[in-house]
Amino acid sequence: MKDVTDIFSTRIRELRGERKQEEIASKIGISRGSLSYYESGERRPDINILNSIADVYGVSTDYLLGRSDVKSTDIEDKAISDKLGLNSYSIEFLEHLNGKSKDDHISVANYNKLYKKTINVIIGGKNWIIEYLTSYLFFHFSHFGSWSSGETNSPISDLLLYDDKLDMTFSEDYDFISNVFLFQLNEELRQMRQEINELEDIDNYRG
Repeated sequence: MKDVTDIFSTRIRELRGERKQEEIASKIGISRGSLSYYESGERRPDINILNSIADVYGVSTDYLLGRSDVKSTDIEDKAISDKLGLNSYSIEFLEHLNGKSKDDHISVANYNKLYKKTINVIIGGKNWIIEYLTSYLFFHFSHFGSWSSGETNSPISDLLLYDDKLDMTFSEDYDFISNVFLFQLNEELRQMRQEINELEDIDNYRG
């Protein structure tokens, strides 16, 4: 059975932020001491208190228990997160781009269209930009290892860059210097910009 106590205690501490325990405990209907125990992970709330905590913070019980990374109680948001792996901020951002506000100036609306177009180009384009971004942001090469196990007792000709944190080995196509990934990303962006400009020139010519 999975123990979610640590996740629960961490999330309710984060949700309380700078507010005093007395304030939150009063809204939940428990003592400050009880809330302190929950936040430290020394005790677990019963289902009624868990439900009250979720109501006070305006989040789902699934979020409190680590079953979802989406705070919202909106069923659609949770479904989107479960299917696509997006967090709350990403969902809210995309919804904002796709929404229409009376207060939005036409320039804001046009820029939001470009935002969506950019996202579609990055995700749906035939390019390596997501791979380069991932490499630059998350790879932490620790040593040279073999393709299968990361061990260093293989012949030097078989050794490849290895990441202890991710437990992954990378082919000779990669360089362990992160700036190389950044250079590749910059080149990929430059090519994408050129392709977009060429397509826009064609569209303007046809128009």
